Amino acid sequence: MITDDVVVERDLTARMRDGTILRADVYRPARGGPYPALVLRTPYDKAIAQTSAYAHPAWYARHGYVVVVQDVRGRFRSDGTFVPFASEAEDGNDTVRWAAQLTGTTGQVALYGFSYAGVAGYMAAAETPPELCCAALACASPDLCDGWIYRGGALQLAFALHWFVDLLAIPEAEARGLRGRAQGLVGIVSDLQRRSLREPLITLAAEHLDELQPLLAWLPAEPHCSGLLCPPLRDLERIRIPILNIGGWFDCFAKGTVASHETIITNAPDSRLIMGPWFHAPWTQLVGERDFGVSAVSKVDHWQLAWFDWWLKSEGSPAGGLPRARVFVMGSQEWHDLHDWPPAGVSEQTWFLHSDGGAAHAADGKLDVQEPGDEIPDVFVFEPRNPVPTHGGTWLGVDEATSAGVREQSIIAARTDVAVYTSPALSDDLEILGTASLLLFAATDAASSDWVAKIVDVHPGGQSFNVCDGIQRVVRRKATEMSQLVVPGEPYECEIRFAPTAHRFKAGHQVRLHLANSDFPQFDVNCGNGSQSGGGIPSYARPVTQVIYHQTSRESRLVLPTTNKVLGEEYVPTSV
Repeated sequence: MITDDVVVERDLTARMRDGTILRADVYRPARGGPYPALVLRTPYDKAIAQTSAYAHPAWYARHGYVVVVQDVRGRFRSDGTFVPFASEAEDGNDTVRWAAQLTGTTGQVALYGFSYAGVAGYMAAAETPPELCCAALACASPDLCDGWIYRGGALQLAFALHWFVDLLAIPEAEARGLRGRAQGLVGIVSDLQRRSLREPLITLAAEHLDELQPLLAWLPAEPHCSGLLCPPLRDLERIRIPILNIGGWFDCFAKGTVASHETIITNAPDSRLIMGPWFHAPWTQLVGERDFGVSAVSKVDHWQLAWFDWWLKSEGSPAGGLPRARVFVMGSQEWHDLHDWPPAGVSEQTWFLHSDGGAAHAADGKLDVQEPGDEIPDVFVFEPRNPVPTHGGTWLGVDEATSAGVREQSIIAARTDVAVYTSPALSDDLEILGTASLLLFAATDAASSDWVAKIVDVHPGGQSFNVCDGIQRVVRRKATEMSQLVVPGEPYECEIRFAPTAHRFKAGHQVRLHLANSDFPQFDVNCGNGSQSGGGIPSYARPVTQVIYHQTSRESRLVLPTTNKVLGEEYVPTSV
């Protein structure tokens, strides 16, 4: 008994369809029943039960649920071999059916969990086990090719090393008594924290794996995910149960969370979306250097409880009293309830890039709604050995506590390898809600370049804070889903999609755009040949000349999804 009113059973065994035994801890109300079951499946130790984001399972048990927390296949107390995502659809389906038959349950089951557990939940829901009634899944990107290991064709280096090394390999090595391997991997993490560029960190990590294969042999070498166990987003179209999709604007999986919701509502129209101002975890009011106020403190446990009560017990308000979408609008520091997502009433507003040729070295770049004429392009040099450092944004890694979220951007804007374009002071509030994009006309003398874009809110006092970011790797090789074919030296156009956001630029503020060719260690450094550097700088790396055009027929432009005004019934401020 964990408390007087909650009983816990450790290491209950569930046999999967291939005979592999998985183990779970089960938390039950001490009295009464039967109760519905909640299932959380995690590769990060069922004893922790993702309490960095959620209330302890005993809290849910105390509110009338049998809570099942299971180690996925090959992790901690469960048998089998762990290969990321390889068995989660089938094992998730089998676990739901097993949980529905536990003594003291009603036979009704819901899934919950965030990050890997969220993806595992989507995969299980797509298998449509009949006992599964609903789910609440958070901060997860089912598109493992664009949004998990890669984004816009670039390797998410900090996340890849944090996930593979910190969260998977080191605990695995320690569990197997491979202390030498564990210590070597810890050294790789230290190199990343020092932002070392001496050797490819991914390669160094691989040299310490040996006995840990096939744990990390899964790491794909290219962003098109050839051979990768990659459940496509379209698999979510099979989901028929209502899902509460939860995410944060500064989470590295913000794009995936929103895309999942937009896919799922087609066939599960009772699904809901909640987006806070948070990064991956924890979900608090302090996100980097910005305190969003007490209203930004997570109420996810209470929202989930109301959601489960309605679908599993028919208690409370329909759909837990949640609107179609509830989003936190940064800048106004308010939650807003929407009748739909994407919201009605949002329109595209185009801002064109201008300068006298010195957007990078003289900070003379401008943003306005007037189309450019015959203007001088911006020309600057990118030095791979001195990449632009990650400073704020939608990323996850070993350095996120000091670099993720909202950060003051003056130190980045001052670099001569970052082109900066700034609007006049706004006469009225400007609100963006959704996914912004940048159509960029550029040229380079290398075979490949990354373009990293960042939208920034400039305050009247001169301080500037990042709002959202995006990246696109442009490569001279066979075009794939996430790469674009170019010829060195010839002008080309490139579209960069930003992470989704909700932000209000207040009157008197300015909209600013940063354009750079690196963001390290969030992404590996593109050394100009189109190959993944893995975090190191090879001998062939050399300075690269970059050109940004803004002239007739080459009109580089930022497209913002703007509300222009409060959207009446479609856009309702709420107190939560």
